[in-house]
Amino acid sequence: LSYISDNNQVIILELFLSNNNFSILRKIILSEINSIDALVMPSPDKIIFSDHKSSTIFEYAPSIDRCISLLEYGRGGKGKVRCPGNLIIHNDSIFLCDRHNYLIQNFSLDGTFLRQVGGKGRRCNQFDLPWDIISLDNNNLLVADKNNDRISLLNNDNFRVEEILISRQFLPSQLARPTSMCSVSNNIY
Repeated sequence: LSYISDNNQVIILELFLSNNNFSILRKIILSEINSIDALVMPSPDKIIFSDHKSSTIFEYAPSIDRCISLLEYGRGGKGKVRCPGNLIIHNDSIFLCDRHNYLIQNFSLDGTFLRQVGGKGRRCNQFDLPWDIISLDNNNLLVADKNNDRISLLNNDNFRVEEILISRQFLPSQLARPTSMCSVSNNIY
């Protein structure tokens, strides 16, 4: 859980849930960070998070209280980011919605660039503000493509959009500007 305190510090809380009660296991205060859009924890001593305000992906090591920049601002992707959004761990690598480069970027857990798909546009392997990404199964991811008003199925093996699953037809009560998704017991919300 992350939030911004009254004195503009970013706080990360590690919580433990038991019998519908939360207890705080760890509280981390990050005073040099502007915001946290998404965070993942590949190991107990490694937190990776995106900060859209500085267009940076950070890695924080709680045991030594050290925060380093993994990826910084830049155009064209390939390890450079512009307005990073959600990120997830899938099959031992990191997938990132790079909103203003209009890409989904893929990195190893140490931050090494592996591959990317996208670019601005409305065609099948293009995005216009990829906002959210979730793991569907071992081989597939879902991407909420906000300005294209659609949900795309991204195949992890060939790293291509296999199918546009849901696309707005500009009719009342149709999907419009999707920004978040989650998967619970084989249902997508």
